[in-house]
Amino acid sequence: MPRILFVDDNKEFVEIVSALLSKTGYDVVTAGNGAEAISRFSKSPFDAVVTDLMMPDTSGYELVRYIRDTSDGAMPVIIAITGTSWDVDKSCFDIVLEKPFPIKKLIAILKEKVTS
Repeated sequence: MPRILFVDDNKEFVEIVSALLSKTGYDVVTAGNGAEAISRFSKSPFDAVVTDLMMPDTSGYELVRYIRDTSDGAMPVIIAITGTSWDVDKSCFDIVLEKPFPIKKLIAILKEKVTS
């Protein structure tokens, strides 16, 4: 079962999306901010990381920098989710989704990019 790290500071959004991804067959681990995500990522590997960019304390950019600097094995697929896609350095991410996005789009991307 593919493992997904889903990171966003909006608790209700995290609960909804993680429940839908779990029903689709993903093992979803959540984090409410970048620092929490770094802690979770440092403990075990993930097949994909879906992260908000603007969060308190540690941003999605800092999380991605940490992932790229510390990953020894296969790099996870990194998907940014943001309300300001026009202001994103897209070179940092495999995919950028603008909020609000249809959950079916995220699921289709994960099915295409993440192997089980």
